[in-house]
Amino acid sequence: MDDDADPPAGAPALLIDVHVGQRLRSALSDKGLSREAVAEALGVSLQQLAGFEHGTIRVGGARLLRLANLFSVPLTFFFEGLESGETSYPPQP
Repeated sequence: MDDDADPPAGAPALLIDVHVGQRLRSALSDKGLSREAVAEALGVSLQQLAGFEHGTIRVGGARLLRLANLFSVPLTFFFEGLESGETSYPPQP
């Protein structure tokens, strides 16, 4: 699978995408910005923003940079605490 493409429908989210989504939720909480304001700034729907937060929609590089600027955090903020194994799919039962 192409690492830059969104996971196919029904496929598990990549752990890195879930991690970035968790960091996005953390920034939303810490900075006190509304989801509506962030979605509008990104030019996406609230549903797309929710997909970013859950890791089911991959955040592209340009949007990630826009988010970093919006939250006044370094781009690396979204990857802090990421373990090397988190760049793959979660283990299947």
